[in-house]
Amino acid sequence: MDQSAEHFVSRFAVLCLFFFGLAVITDSQTRITALPPSKEWTGECKGKDISSKPLADGRKFVVVCDMLYLLDAEQNIVWSWSNGNGTELSNNILVDGSGRVFITGADNLLASIDLATGKKRWEEASNGTAPRTLVGLYGKDTYLLVISVWYYRHYFKDRYHQSLTDTLSICRDDNILWSTDIPNGSVIKVRGRNIFAVTKVKGKTLWRRLAVPTRLGKPQEKLSTESYSSPTETRLRRKIKSKIKSPQFHFFDAFRLQE
Repeated sequence: MDQSAEHFVSRFAVLCLFFFGLAVITDSQTRITALPPSKEWTGECKGKDISSKPLADGRKFVVVCDMLYLLDAEQNIVWSWSNGNGTELSNNILVDGSGRVFITGADNLLASIDLATGKKRWEEASNGTAPRTLVGLYGKDTYLLVISVWYYRHYFKDRYHQSLTDTLSICRDDNILWSTDIPNGSVIKVRGRNIFAVTKVKGKTLWRRLAVPTRLGKPQEKLSTESYSSPTETRLRRKIKSKIKSPQFHFFDAFRLQE
């Protein structure tokens, strides 16, 4: 076989592989878009309401409106879960080292599901508009959770609501190990065991290292909407009573980085 023939065969093989891969991707996307929401879902469910999140072992989570699916590497359904109320789920999903899945959703939903079985472990939701965001893992079986009260600061101009700040918590399962107020609009960054709240100040990036205890110790409280109150809530009662106006944040230090 001459050089030109070898070149032709090589290009033909590459094209075959390309179209085969394209067919596999198309088939995978078709299977995902065909997944239905739960029977409790009453709204429309379009492509924008469907999202996926891969796992390291080839499996993936797929969120279809109010339904969470776990698919294997061949796109077969391993299990599916919804909370039974038609609550829309987000793509904000974490899996800890003990095989516990955490997911957020509308109505301030935070739920935990067993990765092996797809069974619900626990679920918390509340009225109001203070969404929870799973930032990421902090070690093998602890994770960072942010509760934002932006809505209340934006739409209510009284002293109480304007004094509210967002909250960061370190959690293990449904237990809060430690929590603190953070500057509003912070982006949380983790460097080793250090946690930083990053904000923009006059075109510069301000990193604040949070004063996280070396040992987290026993749980402070549960992630129950009935029992949980952020450090802001507790502090505000003291502020209003003592007429202290400025928020007091728990930081070790602060330094600026040029972008």
